[in-house]
Amino acid sequence: MTSFKKFLAPLTAVALVAVMAVSLIGQQRPAEATAEAAQVTNLTSTAPIQAVGAVETYTIGFTTSADGDIATGGTITTTFPAGFTIPAAPTCTAATGFSAGATIACATVGQVITATVTGTVADATAVTFTIAGITNPATATVFAIGAGPSVVTSGSTTSRPSLVAMTIWSTVATKSPASGTADGAGSVAVTFTSTAAANTGAAGTTSPVLTVTTDVGTIPTSLSGALLQNITASLTGATQATAGIAATGGGSAAPLVATIKAPTTAGTSTVLLRATPANGGAAVLLGSTQITWAAATAIAGAAATVTVAPAADTVGNATAQNTVVTARDAAGTLVLNGTVVTATTTNGTFTTCPGGTAGSGVCSGTIQANGATTFSITGAGVSGTQTISATVGSVTSTATVTLTGLATTLELSGRRSNSAASFIAKTVVRSTDSSTTDQDEMIVAGIAKDAAGGVIGSGNVTFTVTGPAGHGVVVQTANEGISSTAIAGTACSVSGTGTTSCTDAIEAKAAGATTASHAFAYIDIDSLAGEPLGTYTVTGSISGAAGATIYGTMTFTLVKAPATITMSDAGTIGLGESKAITITCKDTDGAACPSGTLISVNVTATNLLAQNTSTGSAGTQITDIRTNDAGTATVNLIGVTAGTTQIVINTSTVTLLQSVTVGTGPAAVVTAPGAFVGTVAATGSSIVTFTGTLAQLAATAAEAKAITVTATVGGKFVTHVVGAPAFVNADFAAAFTANLASQPVILVK
Repeated sequence: MTSFKKFLAPLTAVALVAVMAVSLIGQQRPAEATAEAAQVTNLTSTAPIQAVGAVETYTIGFTTSADGDIATGGTITTTFPAGFTIPAAPTCTAATGFSAGATIACATVGQVITATVTGTVADATAVTFTIAGITNPATATVFAIGAGPSVVTSGSTTSRPSLVAMTIWSTVATKSPASGTADGAGSVAVTFTSTAAANTGAAGTTSPVLTVTTDVGTIPTSLSGALLQNITASLTGATQATAGIAATGGGSAAPLVATIKAPTTAGTSTVLLRATPANGGAAVLLGSTQITWAAATAIAGAAATVTVAPAADTVGNATAQNTVVTARDAAGTLVLNGTVVTATTTNGTFTTCPGGTAGSGVCSGTIQANGATTFSITGAGVSGTQTISATVGSVTSTATVTLTGLATTLELSGRRSNSAASFIAKTVVRSTDSSTTDQDEMIVAGIAKDAAGGVIGSGNVTFTVTGPAGHGVVVQTANEGISSTAIAGTACSVSGTGTTSCTDAIEAKAAGATTASHAFAYIDIDSLAGEPLGTYTVTGSISGAAGATIYGTMTFTLVKAPATITMSDAGTIGLGESKAITITCKDTDGAACPSGTLISVNVTATNLLAQNTSTGSAGTQITDIRTNDAGTATVNLIGVTAGTTQIVINTSTVTLLQSVTVGTGPAAVVTAPGAFVGTVAATGSSIVTFTGTLAQLAATAAEAKAITVTATVGGKFVTHVVGAPAFVNADFAAAFTANLASQPVILVK
């Protein structure tokens, strides 16, 4: 009892009551357990980060003594040192060493947390449990051996002080230089040094993410240094850099250095270092500093770089267009206004020459404002390649423009306004049959070319629509923008029941764009004036060489909407088996749906995958399937896990629900380790099987130049990102702790 008194002596009155209650409970234990037991051993107390101010879940571990079992109703009492903030009723969870189904409930008095056990713990047993919601001290602290959390149990009534040192850490920020100049070129290195020195104890058990941000200036390079352990730093934004700490924690390492690039205007940067738990949660501020940027007084030097930027890289050979020349010195500063610029063109003449004389193929002008000047150049009716050169000081830069001749051909192509731009449409659906308002709409693009096949970037195309007797049509044109997917505005809008026309100006291809210059027409079959089924003709016209009018035509058919869809019998699909099914679409007359009718396939469970046989894309939802001329489409169904699932097949107006069963066979085929079985497409996605270790999978996927490898586990997708760090692929690795054996996977390249 003497040791019991010594234990009670330093406690407060409230804590004394709690300890006496623990003593009374201990007196109710069986006779063989009432004797005072030895201390617990192997006491540990750790949290994921252990950074100042962080709210964390602590894991307490210890081993009961040889006669220190804990009966049901017994207690584990943990005392945290001053500085930690403990919730009144923390959430405690039994982890290891407890009897099956055991639970613990915690209550707090001051710094003392008493966990009451519902269940048992045997003698000489290693135990771990967690206490959530503990707030670390607000200042960096090193708790020496014996000064950290202590533990006593109802089965081992002598308190065990902490056996290892523990560090609650922060950082100290320094700057080099102390301030900077707002010239957009200089920088200040901010160094964050950890307060956790070598041999001062563990400083966290997992890998938090460190984020450095600045509100003024940028962070153009990766972080360097490590704080507590080696860090692989990476830049995630113009004003934010992120790095992760190695999971082992503890020990000294190089400080963390973030380089802040100067802004272009005077001001003050606030640089912050935060830590975020790897598994989520609130970020904690670990350090901060401010940088003062003084106004720059830089004087531009001689030109070091010159850029030549035509407004478009393809124009008509008689069209004048602007070309912007910009010059900067070696520090990136724009050269002074009035600096001489000499420009030349190999094909055509300068129609404007700021600071010089226009009218020839040479312009000796000057920089006008902000380090730039703008020339206007025309091809003067000469087709071919126009090379534009600009010289500022000793630096010359060039750009090329294709000059097209007059039109000799006009090509028309159409697509429905509710379809992908790459799909060339042959039909539209009668609006009175369709479930949406845009299935009766067609977008027609006109591309004019000269005799050499060059695409003409200027001029006007007139679109004229004719159709069956009694039809009604609306034709609209506008400057759509060659990268858009729908007509914008109504530059011309005409409705009629006979021949109906509208004119649109060709939009020049922007410099560097990959899409040719187009003129556009938006055609809507008007249900109010009548919608006779049949063929409609669109005729385009443009003025061409020698005053001739150049024509181009296309036709499309107004059809009825899909009325029925059916699917061929899939039977039972084996595991890993790919079986082709045929989807058949018919309209209200029983005729085949028109070629290109859009069909989507949705699988309601992940034990089955669908694959588009045209594109190779696979998944539980495929939305880009189109019928052929016979009104049919083919889809592959691939068995992943045994079971029955529903397939939902849709068109714009009709839905089919079908059950498909994946059987338990055929038996998985054992293949040589480290190999994909099946056809791996050159691009896109492929469904194959793999046998081997995770390391073999990573190596084989990398050799195949894959981006990701995805499998299904327990009805959910898990993905391995090829070449990514281990923490990115942690879920995939956890799902396949053993070797993969003929595992179906989706390979994306």
